[in-house]
Parts: sequence; C-alpha cells; structure tokens
Amino acid sequence: MNFLTDLVRTFYDLKGLGTELSRRSVGRLFWVIALLSLASGIAAGVWYADAVTELGIILMQEAKVQAPPLTISKSGLTTSVKQPFILTEHTLSPQLFSNLGEWLKKRFHVTVPGTKEAMLSWVGGETSRIFCFVIDTTGNYKNEVKPEEYQFFFVADKEMIKFTGESSTGHQSREMRYSEIKAEQPLTIDPAQIRPEIIREKAQGSLRVWMTGISFLFNFVRFAVSALFFGLIGLLISSIAGKGLTFGRTFAIAVYALVPVVFFEIVRLVALPYPGSILLVMYAVYALVPVLLVRPEGTPAA
Repeated sequence: MNFLTDLVRTFYDLKGLGTELSRRSVGRLFWVIALLSLASGIAAGVWYADAVTELGIILMQEAKVQAPPLTISKSGLTTSVKQPFILTEHTLSPQLFSNLGEWLKKRFHVTVPGTKEAMLSWVGGETSRIFCFVIDTTGNYKNEVKPEEYQFFFVADKEMIKFTGESSTGHQSREMRYSEIKAEQPLTIDPAQIRPEIIREKAQGSLRVWMTGISFLFNFVRFAVSALFFGLIGLLISSIAGKGLTFGRTFAIAVYALVPVVFFEIVRLVALPYPGSILLVMYAVYALVPVLLVRPEGTPAA
C-alpha cells in the first residue's frame, strides 16, 4: 500500500519528493520505472497496433479494387491479369487518399490536403515519381516503365520479387533480391476475398503484443536515461544552492517525478492531444523544484 501511496503523492507533494520519497530504496526505484514502462508500453502498444491495423484495412480496401488475384506454385508466379500490370501513386483511387487523410487526422492530428491531386503535390508526387509496382512474368515491362525514374520500384516476375530504390544519399540506387516465389502446394491470393474482420482477427492481437513489448523496452531505457539526466541536473542545482543532496537522492526524485509525467503522456496519446513540450516542462518542474525545497543538511526545522 505504501508503494501505491508514494505514486499518488508524486502528483501533489513536491516537498515530499525531495524528502521521504527520495530516500526510498534502489529496488523500489527499479519497480517504479518498470511499472511506468509497462503502463506506457501497454497504452502505446495498443494505440499503435490499432493505428497500423486501421492503415492495413485502408490499404486492403484499395488492393481489393486494384490488385489482381495471384497464384504461386512450383513453377512460380502466375496471374490472369493483362501484363505488365503497373501500379503507381497516380493510378490509385481518390477514395484511398481521402481515407488516408482521415486516418492521419484521427491518429496523428495531421491535416493534409483532402484531394488526391493536392495530396500528391503535398508529398512531391507530381514533381518526382514516388513508387511503381509491376507484375510481369514476360520481362517486357521495361518497354513501358523505367525503374530509375521512381524512388521505389518493385517488380514481381515469375520467379522472384526485385526491389530497386534510392540509397540514403539519394544519388545511387540499391537493389535487393528476395527468395524465389514458389510453393509446393498451389496458393492463390485474391485481395478481393480479404475482409477487414480477417485483418483484425489475424493481425491486431499479435501486433498489440509485439508493440507492447517493444514499447516497454524502449520506455524502460527512455525513462531510466531521463531520470539519470535530470538526476545530474538536480545534483548540480543542489550543489549550487547548498542543499547537500547526493546523486542517489536527486536520481530518486527524478524517478518519482516521472509518475505524473507518464500519466499525462498516456492521456495525451489516447485522449487529449497537446504539445509534447508541455510534458518536458512538467518533468523539469517535478524533478528540479523538489531539490530546492529540501532544507540544507544540518539546518534545523522551522
């Protein structure tokens, strides 16, 4: 119960942060960081998994309209669609861009141009070709497209998928070859038969688990480093102000100061977006003000 009481006190008792709470054991500090990392990891993992699932459904809806059925067998890839099948950003439907705009606004609070033409112009699609995906088992696609004109170029021939894209410098191209497209038993992939419920059922749960795990590890490191950084700043302030605190105590203050910050970070993620700089200011207040409220060692109580 004392552990939970300590966590609640961090929201309102700045003086307590610098006195009783800063004297807690190192083991308890570890559990504070672990608990905060878990809470933040679950919130972020579920949020990002749901966002990725929503994006997958949006793209699958477009694939149902655009992509042809494919069959993979021992002999390789076959399709009944007229070849070469060429898909670029300019052949995508206006509805896709509208859905992507709504998704960005809902999930990331980013306002983008509402029309296909405006969005392509916004990302540079009218001045530089972004991507091209080709299905061609005949090898004649080069008569109609030039891979070097696209930032990202994919071609699926009868035996393999090949990717060509710009390097990190943008001056040289790189090429990666994937494994052969073959299957012992014939496998037919028809995007038109994939329903949103299937994506949610097959992908969403696994994504939540994986992203929660990744978020937990990332946040544990992030919170520990943040506490070390503000612990050092607190130690410097303590030295200047003559408070006589050790690094262990300023580090403990910085750890407990994370509690209200992480709480409002979760609120910001799932319910109420606001500038992230507010969290940084909040953390500075909770981590450093308690240092100034501590009486110097040896000073009698008022």
